[in-house]
Amino acid sequence: MSLVCARTNPWHHWLWTDIVPPSGDSPFAFYRYGWWFWVLTAHNYILMVATTVVLLGAIRRVGRHFRTAMTAVLIAVILPWIGNAAYNAKLGPWPGLNWLTLSLGISGSLLVWVVLREGLLDLLPQAPEALLEKMTDGVMILDPRGNVIFANQTARRMIDSEDSTLAPALGFNSLADAPESWRSEAEFEYGGVRRWIDVRIDAVRDRWGEAAGRLVVARDVTAQKALEDERERLIAALHEVLAEGLERERTREGGLSRGKLGEHFTVHGKAGVPCPVCGDDLKRVSYESHEVVYCPRCQTGGKVLADRRLSRLVK
Repeated sequence: MSLVCARTNPWHHWLWTDIVPPSGDSPFAFYRYGWWFWVLTAHNYILMVATTVVLLGAIRRVGRHFRTAMTAVLIAVILPWIGNAAYNAKLGPWPGLNWLTLSLGISGSLLVWVVLREGLLDLLPQAPEALLEKMTDGVMILDPRGNVIFANQTARRMIDSEDSTLAPALGFNSLADAPESWRSEAEFEYGGVRRWIDVRIDAVRDRWGEAAGRLVVARDVTAQKALEDERERLIAALHEVLAEGLERERTREGGLSRGKLGEHFTVHGKAGVPCPVCGDDLKRVSYESHEVVYCPRCQTGGKVLADRRLSRLVK
């Protein structure tokens, strides 16, 4: 609308009514404004005031170490619209003096000082990125269309940031096809090794609750999978050995005598025989309901256990 008014101003003079050229008293030309100019100016000032209020709220939330820098940013924001107001009101020794140009120069100098001396941009934008880069988990951030806009070092090493290998392993043509919240495990090859990856996808929402993107966290669980497989293997082996022992026990008749058990044991019932590990003689100790054959050197640190039958004899 304003561009149309500026283009057609010679017909209606809504934007400016006259241009006063430089004279002896005023070295600058200046405009006399029409009613639409003041409507447009009021609209712009309302937006600038609202932006300044938001910036004030941000200053209240930052730590004290950044208060000076943020206050300088606030001043740099306010100065240009004060200069513009002074120019529109024709303040100063010459009505056409453009205070906006001067205020912009001061604001620019303030912003340069804030960035170079106060380090405003040294930490705030870089701290989250530095944290993500050092994470051992692979982290990717996707835009609403599923494009990768960030991938940390682990993600770049673990998976293709173009998701050309991860997505098919998860059963998708692209990560954009995955649900907003989703978790699964996938086995695929990277670095020349087959690995298991635990992948979790969560929606990233804006302040209005709309989906602004997705966070993908990929964790290498190959070692954990190996432990789980070893655990299952050991459990299966225990079941097999126990089943075999139970089957032999069911077919055996009689008690626990050597004649009944045969020579299936390495130590049991062989007191006085050399230990198969260290060569010392095996000892026997009797209890009320059973007896134990053991090696003092290998099992009790050289200590000979008290024998219940010998104790009775001593008494």
